[in-house]
Amino acid sequence: MATALASDWTEDDLSRQVVLALGFAKAVLDDIDSAADSPLGRIAQKVVAETAMLLYAVAPLHATHPAVETACARLASRLVPLARGTEVQAAVCLDPGKALDHAMAHILLDRLGHADAAFDSLLQGAQQLGRQVGPERLPHRVIEQTWLERIWPHGAPSRRRQSEAVAASALGQPLDALKASRADIYAFTHSVLYASDMGRRKLASARRRRDIEADALVALGFALDAEDCDLTVEVLWIWPMLRLRWHPAALFALKGLIERQDSRGFLPGIGFDAQRVAGMSSEQRERHVRATCYHTVYVMGFLCAAASRQDRLPNLASRRPKRGTSRGAGAVLLDLLQGDQHRPEWCARMAERGAELQDAAAPLLLSVLLRRAAEASDLARLRLVLNAALQCGLASGPAPAQAAALLRRAQCLSEGLMGDATAAPDPSVGKVNVAPLPSDKTWTG
Repeated sequence: MATALASDWTEDDLSRQVVLALGFAKAVLDDIDSAADSPLGRIAQKVVAETAMLLYAVAPLHATHPAVETACARLASRLVPLARGTEVQAAVCLDPGKALDHAMAHILLDRLGHADAAFDSLLQGAQQLGRQVGPERLPHRVIEQTWLERIWPHGAPSRRRQSEAVAASALGQPLDALKASRADIYAFTHSVLYASDMGRRKLASARRRRDIEADALVALGFALDAEDCDLTVEVLWIWPMLRLRWHPAALFALKGLIERQDSRGFLPGIGFDAQRVAGMSSEQRERHVRATCYHTVYVMGFLCAAASRQDRLPNLASRRPKRGTSRGAGAVLLDLLQGDQHRPEWCARMAERGAELQDAAAPLLLSVLLRRAAEASDLARLRLVLNAALQCGLASGPAPAQAAALLRRAQCLSEGLMGDATAAPDPSVGKVNVAPLPSDKTWTG
């Protein structure tokens, strides 16, 4: 069995994923052109914008990877007319509050050297009003707007608006380790994407990098346990885009994604139906793959492009478990995970790896266990897992701190209900009664 925490692939493996994504993108644009009523044709503007984002994400590799530069040139020539068509121009004109959203592909192409003065003039006029009348936006969407203003050669970015949005986003406050939704985690990953300019800029945030990484491990555990390739890819880009040293659990997840894409030629998206494609013709199957998996393949290109830079490459140096974590902690937590009915493939792969990786991944394993228990409202299970965490020296981190706080709230609720003489008897109350945690232990986020 392999025991090393290190990656065992090269920069060429990463750049190969980038070239694959660019080739996939060209076929996606062909599908949009061929049928306006196709699944991709119905979301053409979104797909065009994301294709431009792919070009922007991989642009730093041009100087060192000729195959990437060649593929980008071919893709850009196909993208320009789609990014600046009459429908896009009309949308910018008629909906100034969302002018940057409609013009995203144009802005990115403009930044990459494919300028269009007439379109810029139209966008400038619309954006003057758009800054004042735009719709209410969530923090990560405000960060996206300030990012577009910053990279557009004619933009007028506001540093104050950017810093306020970062502070209000998942980069400025802790993630809910037990209840964060898929949308919450996407907001987290997108905040990183835009605030760091896809890894080109140093993040300006009041939060410590180690706290952001702790949230990223929680998010990675959620994505792996949901067997969601798309979300897993986006969480992983947090490491190279924020210039964090690769965590062993992140390397483990990245290796699994690369192997899966190499074997299939794509990463399955949420809508991909393996049973459905079994009865399709080759052409139908390829169209289904592009329609349901294009986003997953694209963001894999974002990730591998960011990770391919010399200062972000998956590091061959091992990162040891935190001081205080006991040897064998990973095996203890894996045993608890494998005792559950839900047994995703990643757990089996982790179990096959050596103790060194398992111990290093213990905080991620713990977050998965605690989230599962919280989602099931199984407080007895939550307490069991927390006791195991204490024995393994895993008292710090957002997941155990929030789980311990949940148990204390449950205890207060139980005592309040039991002490209310006017309350009608409820057979479920006994399930809330949870003994207090050891008072001599400190749980820290």
